[in-house]
Amino acid sequence: MKKLFTFLFALTCAATLFAYDCKIGGIYYNLNSANLTAEVTYRGISYSSYEKEYFGSVVIPETVTYNSTTYSVTTIGNSAFYNCSGLTSITIPNSVTTIESWAFSHCSGLTSVTIGNAVTTIGDYAFYKCSNLTSVTIPNSVTTIGEYAFYGCSGLTSVTIPNSVTTIGESVFEGCTGLTSVTIPNSVTSIGNWAFSGCSRLTSITIPNSVTTIGNAAFYNCSGLTSITIPNSVTTIESWAFSHCSGLTSVTIGNAVTTIGGYAFESCYRLTSVTIPNSVTTIGRYAFDYCSSLKSITCYAIIPPACGYDVFKNISQDAKVYVPASALADYQSANYWKNMQLYPIAAEVTPMDDENPIVTPSDQDVTITWPITDGTDTYTITITKNGETVCVLTFNAQGQLVNIAFKAPAADGAHQAPAATLTAQGYQFTVTGLNPGTAYNYNVTATDADGQTLAEHKGNFSTTGGTGLESVHDARCTMHKVLRNGQLLIETNNATYTPMGQKVK
Repeated sequence: MKKLFTFLFALTCAATLFAYDCKIGGIYYNLNSANLTAEVTYRGISYSSYEKEYFGSVVIPETVTYNSTTYSVTTIGNSAFYNCSGLTSITIPNSVTTIESWAFSHCSGLTSVTIGNAVTTIGDYAFYKCSNLTSVTIPNSVTTIGEYAFYGCSGLTSVTIPNSVTTIGESVFEGCTGLTSVTIPNSVTSIGNWAFSGCSRLTSITIPNSVTTIGNAAFYNCSGLTSITIPNSVTTIESWAFSHCSGLTSVTIGNAVTTIGGYAFESCYRLTSVTIPNSVTTIGRYAFDYCSSLKSITCYAIIPPACGYDVFKNISQDAKVYVPASALADYQSANYWKNMQLYPIAAEVTPMDDENPIVTPSDQDVTITWPITDGTDTYTITITKNGETVCVLTFNAQGQLVNIAFKAPAADGAHQAPAATLTAQGYQFTVTGLNPGTAYNYNVTATDADGQTLAEHKGNFSTTGGTGLESVHDARCTMHKVLRNGQLLIETNNATYTPMGQKVK
């Protein structure tokens, strides 16, 4: 990837290179006698002499008087303080409405800027490479911040953009490696190309609901970002937008996004999961390439999005893709998607309002319906009696029963069993063969792929009736506990197991 940078400074200044009308209080001005306004300008001898003109703190007055005529200072002209490395602070009065292009470019010693509250325009490259500028307050009068305005201001740590600004232009804060926080107001509708590229210490940023477009490489190489929420107002995530955001672990994509550009999240290698909303129709080439930790992809689009070349190349080898159950067959035959490990979205059902299990016991069984938790890898149901474990049931994210253990789980006792039933409230499973008229405790736990607990529900219940032989079953599988020669065994699917899950010959 390469960005073309065209240096036009000499051309923009050539027309007035050696012109100024007067010098008052050590500051050069051009005067407009027609409207009695003054523009701060440069000395106009040679670029190499600029740095010798201004030192320390400079306060620009609101008015100047020349030949008995008073002029209002309204403009900081093109390149007025260009390369003044000895300038440390500048105060711009309330009379100024425009800071033109390159006005303070390459003022490497500038640490403080006070911008008057009448300024409406900050021109292109206005503070370009002011590397020691640590903070700047942009007044509410400003409506336009030009391209590259604060490019390379590596000492800048924070900036507040007023709600009068509607567009953050190209590369405005690119290379501001010290920037840790930015406030973007609700007035902004577009974040330009490369706007925050290379802001490696930026740890968080809030994109308001007013933004409709995130430009090319807008947050490229913002390695300090850990999470990003793209609001529902955004329709397009342009190419490279979050590429090389190596610290990014969480991404929320708004449900109005239709296009995810090529390389948009390329090399976000700490990203473990991503959810693609139903609105997405196109995903560009290499969009998630080298997201090496990406294990879970949930795509809610009913029609499989058109994919560019190697969208999910170099992601985790065991990555799973969850798609709407009604569209599973379409994904299985769609270009690119058909090569992925596809599963139906369990969370497609409506979770219970109270987010708690529904527990319904009878004489010898209990039916437990538990809510689905996003991001879950494993559900575990444990039933105990008088502090002793009766059974442990382990389900995967799709509700398939993958392990049953009595008394205690056993690593060598895993075997396939039927899935829980998917209902409008969540997953439902019935455990039978419990003792009638007995008090039990239950625990339902949802954990992620790393074993971290996402949700846990505890409670108790009592079966009704008298006594009975314990068993466990669902609609398609029955498990019975039997005594054989004084030993407790479990019979299921024409096989016999010990309570620890070991198969008996």
